[in-house]
Amino acid sequence: MMKPQLIRINDVSDIDTSKISVFDLNNRYIDKNGNMYGVKYNPAARKIEVIRIVRAVDREVSDMRQRIAKKRLYDFDAPPGTAAPMEKSAGLSEETIMDFDPENFINDSMKLMQTHRERIKGIVMNIKNSNVFPRENKQETIELENVFRNLEIDGDLSFDHADNYQKELRSYPRSITYYQAKIDNRGNQIIEKLAGDQNRVMKFIYKYEMFITITGAYKTFHAAILELRNIVEGKNIDDMKGILHNDKQAFQDAKISINNTITETEDILDRLSLLERYVTDSSNF
Repeated sequence: MMKPQLIRINDVSDIDTSKISVFDLNNRYIDKNGNMYGVKYNPAARKIEVIRIVRAVDREVSDMRQRIAKKRLYDFDAPPGTAAPMEKSAGLSEETIMDFDPENFINDSMKLMQTHRERIKGIVMNIKNSNVFPRENKQETIELENVFRNLEIDGDLSFDHADNYQKELRSYPRSITYYQAKIDNRGNQIIEKLAGDQNRVMKFIYKYEMFITITGAYKTFHAAILELRNIVEGKNIDDMKGILHNDKQAFQDAKISINNTITETEDILDRLSLLERYVTDSSNF
């Protein structure tokens, strides 16, 4: 599975759908005014279409555009283990920022990971039980199984890694020099500012490493769940013959769960900008 990219464009007309493949469906495009676009496959028209993505309420859009013009956008292609600068979502009010509790956010994110692990199992079961993707269609079956496998790798396994890493950092942390050797340059600069106070350094390492870990886990999971949604939305069950009411209900339940999961995942990715703001300020430790 290709990594999603955030691509700068001058105008929506720069998006050439004739050159877009299935591997590009998760990419996002930002024009010079801060408008965000995506692409999706329209199975009825048999073509790629450009869609407008709105992530903030109207009264906040201009504020978002001003910030986008001033700051580098969220970098989907940051090297593994590197905390790329994140753009604060316009959907987060100043009240939310003032009330932000990093410890609670980390704990809530970890709990939600467990919820998403269980929910994905239910989504997969509902899709399989719906008979919307008959096994006789080998191509569809293989494509769907590949997406399920991606969800297992990018969801279940990455969430399991995050859970184990949090337990290590909390209960049996290694030496400061061990974490210092694996942390990125920005993190090391803060460690240097805190040098001489091991307690403050370890508090920083815990929150900074959890910021990187949660970010990495949810970026990959987000891409995988979007890939599943693209496939599911390509199915019009009303036009399918032999689909029973229970099959339709199972499929609709899966679609609702997928959309809810995407909303929750994007909310976490938005709020991670607040955790980044906290952990990159040495005065907080």
